[in-house]
Amino acid sequence: MAKKKQKPAKPPKNRSLSVLPETLDALNEMDSADDRTAAIVGLAFLENNLALAIMSRLRDMDETEQKDLFDEPLSLLGGFSAKVEIGYALNIFGKSVRSDLKRLNRIRNRFAHYLEVRNFDHPEVSKFCDDLIYPTFKDPSKRTRPQTREEKFRDTISYLAARFTKETKYPHKPPESINRFSAVY
Repeated sequence: MAKKKQKPAKPPKNRSLSVLPETLDALNEMDSADDRTAAIVGLAFLENNLALAIMSRLRDMDETEQKDLFDEPLSLLGGFSAKVEIGYALNIFGKSVRSDLKRLNRIRNRFAHYLEVRNFDHPEVSKFCDDLIYPTFKDPSKRTRPQTREEKFRDTISYLAARFTKETKYPHKPPESINRFSAVY
């Protein structure tokens, strides 16, 4: 009787992009696309990296558990806002990053849900771009001109995505001994 060939396990949806060709594809698409596409793709890229940073703080999970937590329609961490709140609660980032993440989400949502929003200078988007905190930390002496709103958005996405990728390199997994009920179940 021939052995049934097992399919290799599919990698989780949220996986390290630092080694994947999709990383370059997403960054290239964000950089070369129109503003609407840049906003949507940029936040999808950032959301993936945030999910990975969150997973670096959780116990190891198999693919099904990850999917149940992140990828199902009613998953606890299925939405970007939920990931932002749990990331903040896990101390992955502080209040200013949390504020920027909320602004980035509002920018993406304006592009996704308002057809008249076509660029970062639209009044529905510009106010959120102007309030982004990260661009104010960049060294102004290295700038030859003020940043555009689009540049503020893209720089914030790139900075935060890189920051979340660093989080995954140093996992903060809780020790198994911390679960006092593990002997019972």
